[in-house]
Order: sequence, then C-alpha cells, then structure tokens
Amino acid sequence: MKLRMIALLASALLSSHGQAQDGDATKLFKSMEPSVVLISDEEGGGSGVVISADGLILTNAHVAGTALPLTVEAMVTEAGKEVRKSFPNATVQKIHPTNDLALLKVTAPGCRFHPAALSKSDADTKAGGTCYVMGFPYLPDQDKPEITITKGIVSAARRMVGGSPYIQLDAAINPGNSGGALINERGVVIGIPTLRFEGSDRIGMAAPVAGLKLEAFVDPKEAKGDPAEAKRLSTIAARLYASDLFSLGTDDEAVAVAIYMQRQAIALEPNNPEWSIAIASMYRRLNKLSLARAYAENAVKLAPKHLGSRTVLAAIHDELKEPAKAAAQRLQALPLLAEDTKPDVKKFLFEKLAENLIETDDGVRAVYVVSWAQAAVGGGGGPGQRLILQTAGQKVPEALVREILDKKSGHSIEDMEAMARKAPAAGSTPPAAPQPAANNDQAATADASASASTVVSKVNFKSGATARLADAPPGVVFHQESSTVEWTPPTFSRMEETRVLFVLTHPDGSEELQVHTVRRK
Repeated sequence: MKLRMIALLASALLSSHGQAQDGDATKLFKSMEPSVVLISDEEGGGSGVVISADGLILTNAHVAGTALPLTVEAMVTEAGKEVRKSFPNATVQKIHPTNDLALLKVTAPGCRFHPAALSKSDADTKAGGTCYVMGFPYLPDQDKPEITITKGIVSAARRMVGGSPYIQLDAAINPGNSGGALINERGVVIGIPTLRFEGSDRIGMAAPVAGLKLEAFVDPKEAKGDPAEAKRLSTIAARLYASDLFSLGTDDEAVAVAIYMQRQAIALEPNNPEWSIAIASMYRRLNKLSLARAYAENAVKLAPKHLGSRTVLAAIHDELKEPAKAAAQRLQALPLLAEDTKPDVKKFLFEKLAENLIETDDGVRAVYVVSWAQAAVGGGGGPGQRLILQTAGQKVPEALVREILDKKSGHSIEDMEAMARKAPAAGSTPPAAPQPAANNDQAATADASASASTVVSKVNFKSGATARLADAPPGVVFHQESSTVEWTPPTFSRMEETRVLFVLTHPDGSEELQVHTVRRK
C-alpha cells in the first residue's frame, strides 16, 4: 500500500510543572493535563503545549498555519481557582525556520497557565523506553475532542527523515494530536510527534526538543520555509483537485485531501499568497464560502498588489451577496491592470465592478467605470453597459453622465472620487434618465421574445492545464468533461454576449486567469 505521510502531533516546553516519578500513566495524565491545550478553528484543530505561565504555547506550524482565527482552550488558575477557559484570537508569534513548529501567544490578564517540563538533554530519550502521547484527537461525528493519553515505547531515539532528526515511537497518534506532547515516564516532554505514516503499523515520528532554543524562532513574515517542498505538495494538491473536476464535482474527499496537502504547503512556505488562493478556490468548490473568504483575504494581506488574489476575493464576495465588499476589491484591482493584461480579463473586471456599484446604488462610480472600460479596452457600449447607464441615470444628472462618458483618458481612482463629489446630495430630486440609452433599451425590450434559447460554446484551454470556474453570470453552466459553456440568456433579454472567468492550473502548480466570451449566434 502506498504510504501517505500525514503531519500530526507536536511539541515541548520549558519551565516546570509537577512531575510524576513512578511512571504511572494515571499520575502522568493528571500531572500533564493542565499543560496540554486544545487549539481549534473553523477547519478543525490540533493540540499545543504550554511553555510559559503568561500563555506562550508551542505547537505545529501546520496547526497554526491557517488564515482563520485560532481559539485556545486551556486549564488556568484564575482568582485562586483552577478553571478551563477558551481564549479566542490566539496569535502566531514566531515560526521555526526549519522545523514544523510555531509559537502561539494567548493574552489572558489575571490567568496563570501551567507550563510543562521540557527535555534539556538527549539522555531523556532512550530507545526502548516507555513514552506517552497526550493531545486532543478527533473522533468521527464528535463535536468537541477530549484530551487523551496513549502509551508506547521509543522505537528509535534518533532517525533521519527528509534530512531532519526524529524520535520514532509506536504510541498511537491520531488527527488532532498534532501539537500535543510526547513525554517520557518521568513526565518530561521529549518530543513533538509530528509525522505519521498512513498504512504503516504504529510508526510515528516526533521532533526532538532537547536543546530547542526559543530564540531560534523567527517572525512569520521572515520565514522562508522550504519553497521547493511546498511547490511539490501544492502540485499534488492541484492534481487531487483536478480529479474532482474530472469527476464533475462529486469527489468531496479528493478536495478535502487536496486542502490538507495545500495546508502543508502553507506550513512550509507561509508567505506565498498562491497557496492561500488555492485553498480559497477549493473551499469555494465545497461551498464553504466563509472559509474561502478567510483564505482569499489572507492572500490579499500577503500580496496587496496581486491581481489574482483580489479577483478571487471579489468573486467570493459576489457569492456571499456582499456587493459593496466585492466592489471594494475590484476598485483596488483597477490600478493593478498592466499593459500586458489580457483585454478579456480587463473587460470582465470592469463589467463586474460596474454591476457591483449599481447593486450598491452608486451610480456615479458605475458610469465612471463604464467610461474607464471604454478608454482601457475600447469598443462600443453593449447591452450590459446600456442597462447600467439606464439604471444610473435614474439618480445621476444627465450632464454629469455626459461629462464622464466624454472623458477619453486620464482615468484614475482619484479622478473617480472627484466626479463622485459632483453628484447631488442624497434626498435631492432624482434627475431625468439619459434619454438615448433609456430609449434604446426600452425598444430592445419591447422587441425581445419571451423565449430564451441556450447557447453552447466550446472553451479552448491551454494544453495540460486544468480549469475551474471562478466567476460567471446567472444562466451559465460549465461542463468540465466537454470543456463547453452553456448560456441561457434571461427572458426578454437582448444581451448579445456574456463572459465567464476561469482559473487555469498548470502542471507545475502555477495559475492564471482566462476569460471566455459566449456570443449569441
């Protein structure tokens, strides 16, 4: 059976907490329980180990490497009493530059945490010695995991895996144990169970902590990680995701595994926005839009001037019915358009932005975007643009509409804001609609048929690339198996064409946007 390496467990500490001397598992459990914490987010979670009384926690980087808010549940001393409390919004303070380790900080005034004892010598770890794993493993259909302890032996005190030293153990470790403690019979944390080999018989690996120095950790922004390995994992994730596309979007398990692999890539290269964009796209496929939004927002945070990040985030806001937020992202994307940006991509961005602005009752800026599109892309105003002008004309003075449309160059966000300030204040008498645009649309509507025929269009993707639908107007269906798009225009519509946005994933894991135009025959 092919082995699939699954990152799991984790680490160790300094300072000291009560130690059991006789190796009894019951006493060890009671002694260590206050030092092992539950770390959770909307995706799931893992475990961690307290290493300072003021709330510093050691865990795996792949547990902490999420765009979602982290909550830590820990046993603390508060007002002289032992209580178990949840602390939201734990922050990632530092990341180890080479190991799968991270430091979390919980801010909890008035609470004292219980740090565990961290091994200071390799002598604490002996092959054949008894060891215990403590953490919060997840069980199927379990709402909230509980802390557990499993017993085993140290199979090898030092074994090289991927060029790094590990402790091999046979104690049972399971998903959710990631970040928990590997302890010896004296209650000393000796390692961070980090790897398990699925399909193997009780082979787990733990990163040794003897001699671990906190000063070796770096700021997350400075973490370089392992880009080559991150790219390899991301390529695997892309292939798994593509298998779901070829299954016509029915293989949720493949997408879930792809997300897991992509999370490992983030742990190895946390500052690469492409990995967050990939996860955002995968969560969109699973219709988990709040998770998709969180990862897309993280990509924008990492790379504010990345056109693809803002485009994906805007599309997610569209699906969440958040037109103002979608418009904000697309407005930020406009200055990112370059001379070599494909015309279809530019046109698609302008069209979607104008639609967002109309939805938010921002007629002046919508008209300005139409004018900007004509200057940047060229071409006359189609039915979509005429509809935008007709709608905007209900509240925007005709003279201002004409002034904006007559502008042939020099478009910018700053100039758009200057035009917006010329609009009448809210509550004033609405101006008359621009008559030429309104008349044309009314005539077209009067002549339109009540029936709407479906247009089938073949999409030509680049060889070797897999495609996923990023954004499309209502009435559009994409058939992956035949690479065709079906468009059924709205009833009574004279729309001559519509546009569909795809994200192409190449075999090397890189992505690009492609716009496909569907035209009526």
